[in-house]
Parts: sequence; structure tokens; C-alpha cells
Amino acid sequence: MAKIIFENVTKKFGEFIAVKNLNLEIDDQEFVCLVGPSGCGKTTSLRMLAGLEEISEGVIKIDENIVNDIPPKDRDIAMVFQSYALYPHYTVYDNLAFGLRSRQKVKSANFILSTMEILFYGIIAILFWAFCRYILNFIPFLTGNGILFFWAGLFGVSLMLVMFPESRHDIHNLIISFGSKFNKSIVQLQEEEVNINEKVKETIKLLGIEKQLWKKPKQLSGGQRQRVALGRAIIRNPKAFLMDEPLSNLDAKLRVQMRAELQRLTNKLKATTIYVTHDQIEAMTLGDRIVVLNEGIANQIGTPKEVYNTPLNQFVAGFIGSPSMNFVNGKIINKDGGKVFHSESFSYKIPERYLIGIEDFIEKDVILGIRPEHIELNRSETNNSLSATIGVLEPIGSDTYVYIDFPEFIEMIAKVEGIASFKIDEQIKVKFLDDQLHFFDADSKMRILPKGGIADSQK
Repeated sequence: MAKIIFENVTKKFGEFIAVKNLNLEIDDQEFVCLVGPSGCGKTTSLRMLAGLEEISEGVIKIDENIVNDIPPKDRDIAMVFQSYALYPHYTVYDNLAFGLRSRQKVKSANFILSTMEILFYGIIAILFWAFCRYILNFIPFLTGNGILFFWAGLFGVSLMLVMFPESRHDIHNLIISFGSKFNKSIVQLQEEEVNINEKVKETIKLLGIEKQLWKKPKQLSGGQRQRVALGRAIIRNPKAFLMDEPLSNLDAKLRVQMRAELQRLTNKLKATTIYVTHDQIEAMTLGDRIVVLNEGIANQIGTPKEVYNTPLNQFVAGFIGSPSMNFVNGKIINKDGGKVFHSESFSYKIPERYLIGIEDFIEKDVILGIRPEHIELNRSETNNSLSATIGVLEPIGSDTYVYIDFPEFIEMIAKVEGIASFKIDEQIKVKFLDDQLHFFDADSKMRILPKGGIADSQK
């Protein structure tokens, strides 16, 4: 496998900057997810690494080797596309074997082999014609229709070869075995075919698609097609796997299933993997680290826990998490001998852990952020609680999303475990978990640190 490095990588399309000064170091066997909204530069970054897009500025290294000018075929990486990109006229076996055959191609041997296959089927047709002529001597009533008998038999054999691709495969290997007795280059081809066959069997066993080996893509389900696409990358044993939203075409249930299978698969392979997705749940569950991109800039790079608990800015805080973090614009003021976050709808006493950090933002505009799962709803008054009204209830089985309305048209979402017993228009008390509260500078949108200052930008 490989270590991958992006150094100040920039990609421009005319005046438009798709990726700006991307600096990223991916360790050997690490699984890194590039996540962000559409148009943020995720796929462009992946395509530059694959060699499908030229780099405008900067350097990309694979195993300490600069690959800026190396053709895609020589970078020894495999890419899984969103659209599967399977050959519709090939079986699963041939789709998996195609990459290996194209890399190990022996031109002279393939020419001789093609000639031998034409001769084989030609000789079979001539022998069948001779057999028809002979057998008709003993069946007088078919004498006048002998040609029809021949064409019917030929059609039947052709249909069998079309319907049973494994038969074609066996004949192909039989001809290779026969030709290897007379030609040294076909001996090499035979060895390669044996090697390919072993790799295909190992791959389909790993992916659990043994029964689909001789089917074509149109005969497969979405999940099976995705496994074949993954298998085509795995079989080459490349230095790195690049995956461009490979699960986005699947339905919700199958997507969850394939996500778990993909996680097990990459754990077995111990492969360096870069995974592009716009689904933050996929990024959180799959990645060892997450790169959150927005408008071509890496806003934060960190583990799922770091990105979730300590977002660097408002964008990261809002993008990671489902439902997304609630934000309220307001100002820090001194009131009744303490510090208070004051908005048009409510005032909230600043938690003790934030008293030092918020000191430099007195009388300044800030943004309060709180995740839905960190909001408590009660019917009775609690310390530092706020009054609100239930607006909408969305039960989803294991949890309920509760939309709570404050004065001045401010709405927040709370996540309540199980089926909530509240009713629409009911008056309730809202309490924020103080240790999960965040504040962001209204100008820079960067998170204010509890011990003072603001979080550093991810350059």
C-alpha cells in the first residue's frame, strides 16, 4: 500500500478555483473521507490524484514519488466510480479479469490465440456438416432438408455458447492449453490466465458473489453491481483505492448494508483508501479521519470525534451531524453581575466553562450553536431554562425530532429519544447542555475557544 501527500495543491478551471491550497497527508493503510456539499472540490481532488485531471499548482506524492506528470495507468491506483462503470456485454468474470488482462497482454500470443479460436470453431462447423451429410444417408425422408438440419444444429450450438458463457470460458482455456504445446508466448499467456482465474475466485469469495460469476451487469441487483465494481479495483491489489461516492445509487436500506460490508472489506484488505461522499453519516462511520471541504478549501481535517465535538468553524459544525446544529445570532452582554448571551428571542446565562473564552467578545456579535441531541425538553422549570412552544413533531421510531418555536420566528430542533409525549402548541421548558454549547465569532465564523481566542483555520 502507499502513503499519499497533497502539498499546496490547487486546481483552476479558467478563473474558477475548484481546489485551493490543499495540504493533506494520508498514512499507509489509512481510510480518509473527503466530505462536503456538491461543488466543494471532493471529486476534483480525487481525480487529480488518479491523474484524470491536471494539477494547476502544487505537488502530489505517492510513496514519496511525485506523480504530477505520471500517466494514470502507471500510478498503480484503482478507482471506483459512482456509476459502477461496468462493461455491459461482459460477464462478472470478464469485468473482473479485464484490468489484469489489459496489463498482462501479450500481443503475439493473443493474435495466435484468436486465429486458433477461429480455426477451432471453423473445423467444428465443417465436421458437423460432414456428420450431417453422413447421417442423412440413413434417414431418407430428411434428404431434401439436409441443409436445414445443419443450420438448426449450428444455431443450437451458437445459442448454447451465448447462453452459457462458462462454456466459452472452458473452450478458451482448452485452446490455450493446446496452443501452449507449440508456442512459447502462449505458455506465458496460459500462466497468466491461471493466475487471473485464481485472483477472480479469491475476489468473488471475498465479496460473496460466487453465484453471479457468469451473469452480465443487467442481471444483477444494485448491490451486486457495486460489489463487482469494488472487486474490479480489489483484484489489482493497487497501492491505493479511490472511491467516488460508490454507494450513492443504492436505496437507503441497501446503502446501510453496503456501508457495513465496505467497512469489513477495507479492514481485511488493510488498504490506503480515499473515499468521497456528501453524506456525513458515511464519513463519520467509515473514516479514520475526515476532511471537510467547502468551496475548494479544507475547513477541517481530523478524526470523526474531533470534527464532531470540536468543529473549527460554523460551516463544519453545521455540516457534520444529523439533524444539523442549531444556530442563533446574538451578542454577549454583562447582566446582573454575570455574562449573558442575548438574542431577539431569549437570553441565556453563559456556562462557567466559557466565562474566560468569552471575555474578549463582550458587546460583540456572536453565534450560539447547540446540537439537537444536546437540548433537553421539560414541562417544569429548571435552572437556566427557556420558554418555548412545540411547533412540529417528527417521530422516526427510535427518536423524535421536535421543532421548538421561540419568539421572533426563531426555530430550533431538538432530538428526543423514543416517541415524544409532547403535543403541538404545548408550552415547554428548554435547557441546553452547558458542556456541549458552542460559540462562534460572527465575523470570522470561527469557534470561540473556552480558554480564550478562536480556533485556528485549517490551511
